Amino acid sequence: MFRKMHYWLPCSCLALILMFSAVPAYAGFIDDLAAEHPSKKKKALPFERVAVTSSLDREALVNPFAPALDKALEYFTPLVGNVLSVQGDVIEVSLEEGNTALEGMRMGLFRKGEPFLHPVTKQVIVQGEISIGVAEVTAAGLGTATLRLIEGEVAAGDVARITSGRIRALFYQHESVDWDAAEEYFFWLKDSGRFAIAETPPGNASAEEIAEIARGWDTTVAVVIRSVGTPAEPRLQQTLMWVNDSKVFAIEETLIKAEELTTLKLGKEYFAPDRNKPTIVFKVPFTATLIASGDIDGNGEQEILLADGSTIHFMSSGASLVPAFESRDEVVLKGKIGQVPVWIETADLDHDGADEVLLTALRGSLAMSFIYDLRDGKFTELWAGQGFIRAIGKTVYIQPADPSGGFLGSPSPLDWQGGALAGALKHIPLPDGMNIYNLAILKEKGQPIRFATFNSKGHLAILSDSGQELWASQDPYSPFNRRYSRETIAEMDEEESWDLNDRLLGIGEGIYTFRRISHKTNVTVKGLGHSKTLFVGIFPSSEGIRENILIKDMRASSIDFTIAGNKLYVLAESFIPNPMNIFRGKKIFSSKLTVYLLGGEKQ
Repeated sequence: MFRKMHYWLPCSCLALILMFSAVPAYAGFIDDLAAEHPSKKKKALPFERVAVTSSLDREALVNPFAPALDKALEYFTPLVGNVLSVQGDVIEVSLEEGNTALEGMRMGLFRKGEPFLHPVTKQVIVQGEISIGVAEVTAAGLGTATLRLIEGEVAAGDVARITSGRIRALFYQHESVDWDAAEEYFFWLKDSGRFAIAETPPGNASAEEIAEIARGWDTTVAVVIRSVGTPAEPRLQQTLMWVNDSKVFAIEETLIKAEELTTLKLGKEYFAPDRNKPTIVFKVPFTATLIASGDIDGNGEQEILLADGSTIHFMSSGASLVPAFESRDEVVLKGKIGQVPVWIETADLDHDGADEVLLTALRGSLAMSFIYDLRDGKFTELWAGQGFIRAIGKTVYIQPADPSGGFLGSPSPLDWQGGALAGALKHIPLPDGMNIYNLAILKEKGQPIRFATFNSKGHLAILSDSGQELWASQDPYSPFNRRYSRETIAEMDEEESWDLNDRLLGIGEGIYTFRRISHKTNVTVKGLGHSKTLFVGIFPSSEGIRENILIKDMRASSIDFTIAGNKLYVLAESFIPNPMNIFRGKKIFSSKLTVYLLGGEKQ
């Protein structure tokens, strides 16, 4: 794994060489995040942590994290040394310019390779080097160092080096750390220019789990931060860990002085994550219209499903957003050309520990539904038929489709394994205008089944199992309408379109959905859009029904959501155009996927 060529060249030749080639770098000492890397791992989707203050703002500020930052930087001071002798795995090195190393530093080992000659003059332009291993500093003095060989090989005359290029690092934030404080330190690290940083959502992962996440990003070091101390004397603890063997090599604690921070909230909130702050915003490289989540391969981890035209993409929902299933090629679920998905969800219908995919799509004006299962790395169709399907509780329901577009009748249980309706089971009664996607079951111990739905006035309503309205929200939810054309016959009195409302998701005893805040105008203007989107939970209580705003100030352009564990994934349209989509026959605007921590708090 270490036989890779490196070239060191005069600055005058650098631009010319970079125009024609990208030089691979040893995985443990990558010169730059953008450098070509020999790893065959799947590329993660880009994400962004939005800065509250710019790097220019911070130049005039006192750095409250100076001890932690200095510790991180000193272990990656660029160093070059010559190998004097080798005895077993003990290496003696003479450092250039009388520099001093630190115990715990790791240096790349290189051997002189073939020179790169000018094609005409035959002069040496670049001296080639072969990456042969890694060693750790165990003792150091002025101008000398003793190293222990970790992997690879080495001999007298070889070179030991810590690159002057950026170090690939994973930034892992323990969920005990306030988002604002973590964000502040993240940008101090980033603005140092020494690190090319990948990051994850906050969590409680162990050292081994963090190292595994970091290896997935092809990083060298993990920077782990957590809160220690008390609210009166808060401290930020930084742990530096080598990724390849999970070895911790430095721990530093920094006293947080609130007056020196630009973003810190005071008091006890320092130790409580602010759920209104997104943890990560992913830039989705395609135009996604629907989202769902489920354990598709039965490995205990949730995958994220994103609908892009007639294709369903499956992404890992861990520290990064990458194609799922550890397959060499991305596994996707492809529909027929022109097929438009209107609903996707997952459910373990056969109780084998892996979720099936339920998909409803339009072919022209007709709704077709499908149930798929992942088998041997490929999706197998288990059921297909006309109508709209959905898993409610542990039962699949189907609602007939109007051939000209839209819904007919009421939902009935579907014996999907036999492909026929189980007529002995009861229908779900729905008021006029309601449909299978405009409801969720409200569960409460000791109480009869109730349904949540949006009524004709756009209010969230609770219905009895007979369809009687028991409760309605005081304010309208103004659910977002996805509008579809209906095939109509000339001179017939028919609606020309039909709508689907925002997703209603029932989890435990709660119902979750968006609440849209309309633009304030003197007159009602249909289709004007929304100024704001909130994420709301509806919960039964001894006083009746309780509404809780869980997240506010979300993107007004949010179009769908899913919950995986304690994370909320919100899909939104981005208003930054992608002109290339014009030539692909797709929308010119891309999508953004924002991740929030729900914190597991029962409302």
